[in-house]
Amino acid sequence: MLVIDPSPRRSREERETQAGCGRAALRFVAPVALGMVMGMAGADAGATVLHVPDGPPSIRAALEVANDGDLIVVHPGTYWESGLEFGGKAVTVRGIAPANGAVVAATVVRGDGTESVFVFGDGEGPGSGLEGLTITGGRGEERLRSGGGITCGEGSSPRVTHCVIRGNQGSGVYCYQSAPLFENCELVNNQAQRGGGVAIHRGAAPVFRHCRIAENQALGAGGIECRGFIEPVRPLFESCAIVDNQATFDGGGAVCLDSGATVELRGCTLTGNQAVGLGGAIENRGTLVATNCVWRGNQAGAAGGAIYSYSVLRVDHCTFYANLSATQGGAVYATGWESLLDNSVFWADSPEELYLDSGAEVTYCDVAGGAWGIGNIDAEPLLGEAAGLELVPLPGSPCLDAGHGAADGVDLCELRVEYCSSPTRRPDLGAYGGPENLLWRDEF
Repeated sequence: MLVIDPSPRRSREERETQAGCGRAALRFVAPVALGMVMGMAGADAGATVLHVPDGPPSIRAALEVANDGDLIVVHPGTYWESGLEFGGKAVTVRGIAPANGAVVAATVVRGDGTESVFVFGDGEGPGSGLEGLTITGGRGEERLRSGGGITCGEGSSPRVTHCVIRGNQGSGVYCYQSAPLFENCELVNNQAQRGGGVAIHRGAAPVFRHCRIAENQALGAGGIECRGFIEPVRPLFESCAIVDNQATFDGGGAVCLDSGATVELRGCTLTGNQAVGLGGAIENRGTLVATNCVWRGNQAGAAGGAIYSYSVLRVDHCTFYANLSATQGGAVYATGWESLLDNSVFWADSPEELYLDSGAEVTYCDVAGGAWGIGNIDAEPLLGEAAGLELVPLPGSPCLDAGHGAADGVDLCELRVEYCSSPTRRPDLGAYGGPENLLWRDEF
């Protein structure tokens, strides 16, 4: 069911008086023996490979003697080191087997709880990076523009892959004036006042791809804080699992955006996030664009079980299921000046699916209880598991071939003959339809 907010629409100036996410203070109260690796794939021809601890005794010592293009290979063990700076060098620090989870778990860089573990702050580019490490025990402070596990600042754009960033205080990752790439990483069990997993501030434009951002905690913005009020921020999250994060006092269990933030979510799963305040998954006061995402089981202690939006919201080809708000808008509560919901499924959310102001547009959606708009339906979507994915429209679902716009990038008919009863090339409703469902190709 859709509920229309009868109150007058607020001016842009009125809205911007509430531009920021809420603020509050918070006080947070033996090596594995493996054989020597003689060469490492991926090292440039002529580059020096430095083995820690068999060559330089520590990562710090290796960074001090490394030159551009060198590779530092860290063997399994626990390295008690903090404040590791690259100093602008194009150097990669890599575990011996980045794609092996057991080896990554055994290759631990543990901070002393007083500063960031790794720092990129001298304009490092993609030639600088981290691979296959567990990074833990660091501490960051917003006033120092630092994160507990990794700090990326001052025009840096490093590449971080196959790393586990766990158990840090003051955000697992802090980004400002930087554009790092994180791929196949886990950011789990980190804590901060805001942005337990990631804090994105002052002109940062990081990319997170195939990452798991989970079980982080903060007063507000439990998983990710995006603050661009002074300098706009533009993060991208693609094919990420953002799950079980908590905002214990304020809003945005998974993500909070202020008025200077533009956040794009593509092919992501947001499940089990919780906020005491607004937006079980997301509190949006900036611009949120979500495409081909699954939103399930998020909970808010106020409005917006999955999304609370007070600004620009664009949702296309998403599936919302079993999200819960304590007040209004089980799936989405939107009172911003531009809210567009298209080609999506809203089902089993409580107390109602949508609570929208009169300026919102809902088109070609399956909404339990119905919604006014072109192409909308109110029919049991027949969702289930298929090809290892959840909440997929099963054969016979009214959501198949019920959308508008470009055809599906991958048609379910290519996967199972049962989906081939209709000859139309109209896109399916929900997270697995539309041209961008190619993001799910590996899972299909």
